[in-house]
Amino acid sequence: MARDLERFLAGEPWSGSPPSPSYRMRKIATRHRWALGGSGLFVALSITAVIWMSVALRQQMRANSNAAALRDVEHASSGRQKTSKPRCLGLFTWFRPLHTSSREGVVQAAETASRDN
Repeated sequence: MARDLERFLAGEPWSGSPPSPSYRMRKIATRHRWALGGSGLFVALSITAVIWMSVALRQQMRANSNAAALRDVEHASSGRQKTSKPRCLGLFTWFRPLHTSSREGVVQAAETASRDN
């Protein structure tokens, strides 16, 4: 029994019965808590980075789609009338493509701007 007490205080399994898997995992976790904490932090930061990058990618894809729709409208309207670059660039001062969720919204905004000017 004295040997079992010494082994228990040292954080090792006792010889009285075979150690269970959960007991072994707890002992390993207490011995290597800094390594497990660092690994957990790394995993949490990696998951956060993946989520953040997927949101940023979705916003960029939406902006690219809106810009393509705006180019299509500009190209279609250039056949009807001559447009200059400064007028087209003035469109971007009030139009925010990231806040428009659909291609139709971009077309509507460009047509409204061309009618107003």
